[in-house]
Amino acid sequence: MDRQSSWPSSARMCVGIFLTVVLVTVVAGPLVGLWAAEPVTRPVQKTEQPATGKAPTTASRPASKPAAGNDKPDGSDQPPQLRFLAWQDVDKDKAWKPNGELVKDEADSIALRRVGPTPMTGYSHGEPVRFLRLWFSHPDLDRSASASVTFKDASGKPLPNSGGGVGSAISPRGAEGSTDGLGWVMVTAAPCREKDVPPKSVDVVLTYILEPWKETGTVNGVFEGPVLVDGYVVIEAKEGPNDRRDDGSVKTTLRFGHRDDGDDSRTVRSIVAVTFDGRELSHDEASYSMSVAGEAEGSLAFYVPQSEIKLFRFRARTFRKVTFQSVSLEPGTITAPLVVTPPDDRPPVTAPAKNPTTKPATK
Repeated sequence: MDRQSSWPSSARMCVGIFLTVVLVTVVAGPLVGLWAAEPVTRPVQKTEQPATGKAPTTASRPASKPAAGNDKPDGSDQPPQLRFLAWQDVDKDKAWKPNGELVKDEADSIALRRVGPTPMTGYSHGEPVRFLRLWFSHPDLDRSASASVTFKDASGKPLPNSGGGVGSAISPRGAEGSTDGLGWVMVTAAPCREKDVPPKSVDVVLTYILEPWKETGTVNGVFEGPVLVDGYVVIEAKEGPNDRRDDGSVKTTLRFGHRDDGDDSRTVRSIVAVTFDGRELSHDEASYSMSVAGEAEGSLAFYVPQSEIKLFRFRARTFRKVTFQSVSLEPGTITAPLVVTPPDDRPPVTAPAKNPTTKPATK
């Protein structure tokens, strides 16, 4: 007789259920473990300042867009780096890094001496302010670059007692004594009044320009106006007496209507006069007035005769911003600075003018 046929049907059913449970456990168990090991989402990573040290626990901050990845080996596609800080009223040998670590390395000490100090004085709310020096480096920093800073608290609001003016000094790449293929700029600005106790950390917002000027249009030194150039209506260039001197010298005044075409506010514009012997003259004086029609009108004065001016060159370049979050203002107070760049999906502002010259300048 078959041994299994003698088992009750209920016993055979229990054995079958047991074997099924064992099989499911053996096969599905590792799969469940794999699913659990891989999270559905990953946190967004921010760019951290180099050599931040051990960071204390800090309060949560609003989400920001991190700086883009570095695609160029020399770092020229990245914003400037904040390297060192020091109070103006304290010897710069007591400078510290953005994370609060004191500068001790000899190479860093040499870098601190690359850019000469620019002493600043100023007031905020009628009170004298305390100035802070900040050293930035970048491969593309040259003498045409510019930089300025503002300060914000941990919530992103401007510090209430900051101000007093901003000064900067530049040591371009390749200058005597520079190394590492970097240019340097030192910005002096006031995060607080002298009588205030500075916060232990701040956000440093750097506004900077690295790119060279780009020509957006020209108009001859002598022309029949009005002429449309780079969105400006160039009205006239006229020679007149030089009101600065009594020797009979003359100046040339260029009159133009302001742009009002929704131009990107990050654009910095300039007009220079190019002489027949190749000199480029920036204006020595700017004055603004309202025309009879009520439209805004500007004028620039160049202190040369009109007969010496070959053409007026219109130029533009773009300024950018980067925020260094959680920068220590107290040496020894260790923070974890983050480098954050704003989203930028707008077209380049130094592209050729939307409306090219519609009326050629008279030769």
